[in-house]
Amino acid sequence: RTRQDHNRADAGFSLIEVLVALALLALLLAAMPSTLQLGRRAWESSETIDRAGAATIATSFLQNRIAQAMPLQRKRADGSMHAAFDGRADTVTFVAPSIDGPPGTGLFIFTLTARVSDNAQSALVLQWRPYQSSFENDAQPIGERVLLSDSTAFGLRYLGRHTPGAPRGWTETWQRIDALPELVELRIRSRSDMASSPPPTIIELLAQNIPRYE
Repeated sequence: RTRQDHNRADAGFSLIEVLVALALLALLLAAMPSTLQLGRRAWESSETIDRAGAATIATSFLQNRIAQAMPLQRKRADGSMHAAFDGRADTVTFVAPSIDGPPGTGLFIFTLTARVSDNAQSALVLQWRPYQSSFENDAQPIGERVLLSDSTAFGLRYLGRHTPGAPRGWTETWQRIDALPELVELRIRSRSDMASSPPPTIIELLAQNIPRYE
């Protein structure tokens, strides 16, 4: 190579090389917004899946717990007996075996309700305390679990005979003192379900009739 060729190589990039580098840089800059948007969508999709999974887990947990509601009675202050089951449209109280232990290791009074926070966001909360045969001995809940932190809708209905001999039907309030409902309809909707309307969960209670004690 001649001295002139060496001087030309040491002089720096040629005009064509600079243009090629600028073109590649422009392509990279043009692709960056799409990449960032794709990453954001992937993150949002992951959050949606997590919320949907949380709603499914909460529904499955409640289905197993409510199905084990025990047909027991509790004594009121006036001496009268009342079923240990109180169902309303936005809350339900029932007696069932302990959460973590096998059946028969202990009974607890569970209360499921929706709690609205200061920012109007609703959380599905389950509380429990040891079962006592008298309402007078009720203590403060010893446990609490937030089953779903972003609930947008929650509702309950009950199927059974509202009074002895009456036809079976659905109602949003179950306060019969001598029997439990046959079925409980549980409707849970989270923020991930905004674009759809998930069907309600129908829970069959394993036992409904309360034994009569003479």
